[in-house]
Amino acid sequence: MNGPGTSAAKRFSTAVALEAGLSFLGFGLWALAAPRSFFSSLARFDPYNQHFVQDIGAFQIGLGAVLVLATRLADGLSVALLGTGVGARRVARHRT
Repeated sequence: MNGPGTSAAKRFSTAVALEAGLSFLGFGLWALAAPRSFFSSLARFDPYNQHFVQDIGAFQIGLGAVLVLATRLADGLSVALLGTGVGARRVARHRT
């Protein structure tokens, strides 16, 4: 689709994806690195569970990575694989 406004729409969607991605990354890193602080400030759902809050952080990091990568890479498959890999690192560390 090449019409008037296409580049403006592309710039807008890229800016939204980048801003959202950076927000997801920030909140995810906060939840992963300082789960008690994240819980006390933002995620007040009792009871506190450090592992659960850190899992939320890992998920947020994966979402943020996908959005940020999508603004930089044109290949959708690469974005999906890299973003999934970032989020899956936490899952791989789980032991049952």
